[in-house]
Amino acid sequence: MAWGVGSSFPFASRERLADTVVGEDEVPPPSACFAVAAALCVGAGALSEVLALPSWLRVVVVRAMATVLGVRAVLGFLGATSLISPGSTSATFRRRDRALYSPLTLALAVVALRSAHRLSEGATACGRADARPFR
Repeated sequence: MAWGVGSSFPFASRERLADTVVGEDEVPPPSACFAVAAALCVGAGALSEVLALPSWLRVVVVRAMATVLGVRAVLGFLGATSLISPGSTSATFRRRDRALYSPLTLALAVVALRSAHRLSEGATACGRADARPFR
């Protein structure tokens, strides 16, 4: 959200932020920054059970999050992030994408997928004595 209001954190300039994190000359518009932040907040809220959602919807949201993160990770490893983020082509970005962003995104996808599996077990086992709580 900080990038949406003009911050360059953790970089010294918006140009450096754009090159390193986005792979373009400019940072995306505030609306795009806020949309990504909102999607991440909804996913985190569903995963942590902070959002009051029906069990089935919580599982759908967490599975969707795992899918999006997984696709993003695979595209990053293949050097094809520009397919979903046109213009993400700077050498700095591509190097970091393969070495840092994609492995972290894949790790988040795996955790989300595992959590979705546990959540779905809890949702289908609701009311059973042998149901395992989400932990």
